Amino acid sequence: TSVNSSGLAVPHLHHLSYGSSNSSNHAAHSIPQSHCSPGALAALNNLGIVHERRGELEDALSCHDQVRCARMRIKAPSIDVANSWLNVGNCLQRLQDFDKAIEAYEEAVSLYHEELEEQSQTSDCGIA
Repeated sequence: TSVNSSGLAVPHLHHLSYGSSNSSNHAAHSIPQSHCSPGALAALNNLGIVHERRGELEDALSCHDQVRCARMRIKAPSIDVANSWLNVGNCLQRLQDFDKAIEAYEEAVSLYHEELEEQSQTSDCGIA
């Protein structure tokens, strides 16, 4: 585990750390492991989008990373996990943590390729 000066862990880990104590909303938006319904994850993802649009980037990152972790934990389709990595990367980029943004985007690209391969194998078998 490596942590930068902002307290953010490398995205290859299964959960990011947040170094700022300026944000009071991280705990309020936490999703318990037992409540990972698609609706709750969609709501938390949308909340992350609102935080991002308001410039509350650490809150946005927290929301998107919780969604990513939950999707990985419940073994959601790789396209959903890839979309979460993309959202995490966008927040990291806006926070100017470019190295970690690149890593998050690379994770997303890898998962998008995986999804394409799965679709290609399915269509090769005559399954739509």
